[in-house]
Amino acid sequence: MILVADSSPLISLAILELLDSLKIVFENLTVPKAVYDEVSKKEKPFSNELSEFLENKVLEVKNTVSVQFLRKQIGIGESEAIVLAIENNINFILIDDLKGRQVSESFGIQTIGTLGVLLKLQKLNLIVKLNLK
Repeated sequence: MILVADSSPLISLAILELLDSLKIVFENLTVPKAVYDEVSKKEKPFSNELSEFLENKVLEVKNTVSVQFLRKQIGIGESEAIVLAIENNINFILIDDLKGRQVSESFGIQTIGTLGVLLKLQKLNLIVKLNLK
């Protein structure tokens, strides 16, 4: 599975020390420049780990008009991630923001969030069982 990632799930997985597990679940991961810029800011937690992890995974969005249109509804990272997925015919996006997920799905892009990744890792016995009570 190939997917585009937004910043929130990446930060969450970095906090949980599970970034490298994404390589097991997904064959290829890419991020738009806005997401990379957000997570690699020096004042952000885990910026060094995220910068290193995302090295060679950053793509520029070409359709900036579509990004600006989506910015009226959602953040820059989510907007660029959705447009990048559309431009590259990628059918999956890693995103937690509810509005961003709704917009993604309106374009036919399947979404998965941090919890979905954790459940996949659990099914592969890569993390201990989640207690979702």
